[in-house]
Amino acid sequence: ACGNDFVVLDTRQWTKNRLLTFTDDGSAAKLARRLCTRRHSVGADGLLLVTPATANADAGMVVLNADGSRPEMCGNGLRCVARFVSMDRNDQENAPAAAAAAAAAAEEVVRID
Repeated sequence: ACGNDFVVLDTRQWTKNRLLTFTDDGSAAKLARRLCTRRHSVGADGLLLVTPATANADAGMVVLNADGSRPEMCGNGLRCVARFVSMDRNDQENAPAAAAAAAAAAEEVVRID
């Protein structure tokens, strides 16, 4: 996403209590620091948690910077999560077309209006 790289963790199947505990007790920040450290782990600019759907959205998002802090906003992360959720929904609805969608994904731009 525009030069950023993220680790994406799909937490949509987690219970609300598990997700709240994970984000509030420092576990998510600790995981972000461990995963995002370059040369010692996966390395990334941040950790994106894809959270369960709400009445108004197919999914939510929690963003953690590589140092474990939470930014006010992350447009590139939002584009990544939107793409992730869109591709996941397409895979579930049309499994045979998943390979073609994945190949096309490299060429597509995700825009958030």
